[in-house]
Amino acid sequence: MVKITLKLVHALILFLFFVLIANNVNAYQDCKVDADCPQNSWTRTYRCIENKCRYTRVMEYNE
Repeated sequence: MVKITLKLVHALILFLFFVLIANNVNAYQDCKVDADCPQNSWTRTYRCIENKCRYTRVMEYNE
């Protein structure tokens, strides 16, 4: 009985941990201009849209 209870408690802790982490995935940075956003690379482009840095597109890789 103790093993079942411990497994249940462990599963609940993991579930709550992942739910709390998933809630913060879309945490946007505040910005006023595009320069306030993270640096762009050849695969990522960030723009300041509605005072939040947003990931706008991924450039396709062609061989």
